[in-house]
Amino acid sequence: MKKRAAQSDIVLRELRRAKEESAAGTAPALNMQKPALPLNLLKIWKGRLLILAIMGLILAGYLFVSQYNSNAKKESILFVDQVRDLAMLASAEAHVKVVIEHEDNKLFGKEISLNVPGTKRELLMIVPATVIAGVKLDSMSRENIKVNEEEKKLEIILPRADLLQEPAIQLDQVVAISDEGLLRGEPQWDDGFAYAAEAQEKIKEEAIQMNLLERAEKNAEKILKEYFSTLGYSTKIVFK
Repeated sequence: MKKRAAQSDIVLRELRRAKEESAAGTAPALNMQKPALPLNLLKIWKGRLLILAIMGLILAGYLFVSQYNSNAKKESILFVDQVRDLAMLASAEAHVKVVIEHEDNKLFGKEISLNVPGTKRELLMIVPATVIAGVKLDSMSRENIKVNEEEKKLEIILPRADLLQEPAIQLDQVVAISDEGLLRGEPQWDDGFAYAAEAQEKIKEEAIQMNLLERAEKNAEKILKEYFSTLGYSTKIVFK
């Protein structure tokens, strides 16, 4: 019995020793943790991450603005091309007649400065012509058009209307009246050509007095508004 008790004590002591050694060996493992980063190092990394985030936002904003500006330019160019295509439609035409009066003295076909009886001639010419006025839309550039894509609005700056060409005199309808009587049909333009410049100036003045330029501007405004309305845009026209 004593021998068994002694053996039991030995076993217990060995078990206790093994337990103590095991506890001593595992304690450092249990207390082992990842070393904490220094506070300054954490601040540096946080600062760098913040800078990177800000730079990312700036880059994204730049790309967005660049893309927006690029799209706006493309839209403006597109609208400019469409406006140019309408150039021939934005015009107004007027048929004008003016009267040219002229007196001279000729002797044997040569003009003289003296009023010799029988040499005086009075010439009256009725000159019809066609005048075309319009807004020169083919000279439009991107700067003349402002696009608000979100609100579907356009602002178009147009030049003032002007006469697009010299008056076209209808030669076959010119009527010349002289002291020798009424001459119809083709007049003798040996004298008439000298008065062509005078006739054209009078025709221009008459066309302007007939508000031809205002009509051309109204036509241009109407055509552009109606055209872009079909594309879903409200349009404001400004003449400068």
